This record gives sequence, structure tokens and C-alpha cells, in this order.
Amino acid sequence: MTLEFAQILYFRELDRRTALDAAPPVRIAALAVIGGAFSVFSSRYTPSGPFLPWFFLGAAGGVIVCSVLAAIWIIRSYVGYRWRYLTSPITLLDHYRKLEQLPSSVFTGAATAREIFDAGLVEKLVMAAAHNATNNNARSELMYYASIFVALAFGFGVLAGIPMLCQLLVQFPFN
Repeated sequence: MTLEFAQILYFRELDRRTALDAAPPVRIAALAVIGGAFSVFSSRYTPSGPFLPWFFLGAAGGVIVCSVLAAIWIIRSYVGYRWRYLTSPITLLDHYRKLEQLPSSVFTGAATAREIFDAGLVEKLVMAAAHNATNNNARSELMYYASIFVALAFGFGVLAGIPMLCQLLVQFPFN
């Protein structure tokens, strides 16, 4: 594996982390809109009839449960992850200088200080990228579940609006 390829892998995973950090606000905004619409529905709806109040309560329960589960998945996508980064540039420079100061008899074969340094750097980049890829994959899965629950909350929110719509149609008949 070349140093350039290892760098691409490392920085790709850091870019994925940044993208995953930016993903939840859209879902949180959707939950806020769903919560606001549900708040309007629940404050303006007056239960009437044998079926519609139970339908509204079932849909309301679905909105609440799915919204809470979506929030839990979003929070879980942020909490408990540790990221690996490359050693500081000063430490890398010190390590390279120490390798250069070693006598050439220490190096086996045709290896130079630069080749040994690059090989160690490739290993560090790959190890960090592999660890960060595991984190990113887990976070992507959590965001996927959060998206499902946001969509379900939206669906239940639409269902919760049906009894209110029926009530409005009864109050304002089209004559």
C-alpha cells in the first residue's frame, strides 16, 4: 500500500465523520416540525364520535413513540465514539530525525530512513482509518434508523390530523 493511498483512506473517513456530524440537524428540524404540527392538532381537536378519538389517540401515541425513538437514535449517533488521529507533526518530525541519525548499518537491505518512516506512517494511517471507518459505519446505521423513525413519526402525524380534518369538514359543510 502506498503512502498516498493510505492518506486518501484516512482523510476520506475524517470527511465521512464531518458529513455524519452534519446529518442530524435535518432530522431534528423534521422532528420539530412534526412536534409543532402535532401540538396544533392536539390543542385544537375536541374529541367527538365513537371512533375518531381512539384513532387520534393511537396516532398520537405513534407520533410520540416514533419521535422519542428517533431522538434516541440521533443521540446514540453522537455518544460513545472515540476517533483516532495521526500523531502531531512535531512528533512525526522528531521520529524522522531520529531515524536519519541512526547509522546505515542498522537498516536492513536497501531500506532507507525515509522508506522505514513511510512504512510506519502508512501503518498509522491505515490503523486510524480502519478504526474511524468502524465508527462511521456504526453511526451511519444509527442515522438510518433515526430516519426511519422520523418518517414513521411523520406518517403518524398525518394520521393524527385526519380526525381534526374530519371535525373541520363537519363544522364547515360545503353548501
